[in-house]
Amino acid sequence: MNSKFEQLTQESYDKLLLDTDLKEQRVQLKLKDAEYKYQLLKKVHLELQDKYEDMLMISDYRKQTSFPLKGNSLEAKHSNTLIINQFSDWHVEQVVSKASVNFLNEYNPDIAKQRVAKLTKNLIKLVNDLCTTNKVSGQVIHLGGDFINGWIHAENIETNAMTPVEATQFATELLVKSLKTIFEQSKVKKFWILCSVGNHGRITQKYRYGNAKQTSYETMIYANLIREFASYKNVEFIFPDAGIGYFDLGNGEYLRFKHGHEVKFMGGVGGINVPLNRNQAGWDKTKKAKFNLMCHYHTASMPNESTMMNGSLVGYDGFAMTHGFKKQEACQSLILYNSKYDFTGFYRVSAEV
Repeated sequence: MNSKFEQLTQESYDKLLLDTDLKEQRVQLKLKDAEYKYQLLKKVHLELQDKYEDMLMISDYRKQTSFPLKGNSLEAKHSNTLIINQFSDWHVEQVVSKASVNFLNEYNPDIAKQRVAKLTKNLIKLVNDLCTTNKVSGQVIHLGGDFINGWIHAENIETNAMTPVEATQFATELLVKSLKTIFEQSKVKKFWILCSVGNHGRITQKYRYGNAKQTSYETMIYANLIREFASYKNVEFIFPDAGIGYFDLGNGEYLRFKHGHEVKFMGGVGGINVPLNRNQAGWDKTKKAKFNLMCHYHTASMPNESTMMNGSLVGYDGFAMTHGFKKQEACQSLILYNSKYDFTGFYRVSAEV
């Protein structure tokens, strides 16, 4: 009796083990199936994400409808187009904590490095796309200054992540890598690099109008860039001694470029247009310019029909929040100059990561 009972018990135990093993195998199969489906969906998601980002880089440049491209792409193919973009106001060592701007932005040297990489990638994609619909004769890159935050205010000494000397070296490294990538991956064959020193890079307490170039850390940045790319026969640097420079567009027409702090805006009805129009009218009396490039105000826009203003890499910070300025993403400006259709097609090139 006991042996029979023991036999039944052993059989039940063996059956239980078998059932348990089968259940475990089914669970493992389901887990493997789920893992396979997850990896497959992840792969599809990444592929779609890449495609989405590619489309976003072309479509999400915030093309301004108030300044549309005149003429169709077929006509543009038969007239020369100059691509003009701006790099400025990177403030690479500035620190913006999330809490200081109500969690609307964050910035530090690591984020600066990521944003420069994203900006470079987006710019190349946009420029190469524009080259397919336009007969591009070259690209003008305006290095508009304020690549470092500097120690021009007491709080900068306390809050910056680097000293001005360290920031100068860091900004130089970022610019070298970005420009080298552009020169090597862009479909454009000729480049002009226009250099302007900003107000943040100065080594003096106050800005020196008579010798700004000789008293700015950014002069060392540009000198290093000129030396780095000296062997590039298709790259030409233009670094005037004056704070305001001019680039010859041909046919007696000029592109005026500057950092932009020369235009003093203290608020008021009409915005920056009032002092900007006044300054430009004065400059035009001495040397007329067809178009103007300016930076400084961290707002990618066209304040008037003959001026492109650049954004910043920093984005929204404590100064902008305190003074009630509208939040704008980290971005830089680009416009087209067509020999037949004039200045057209304004874009904001995103640097957000």
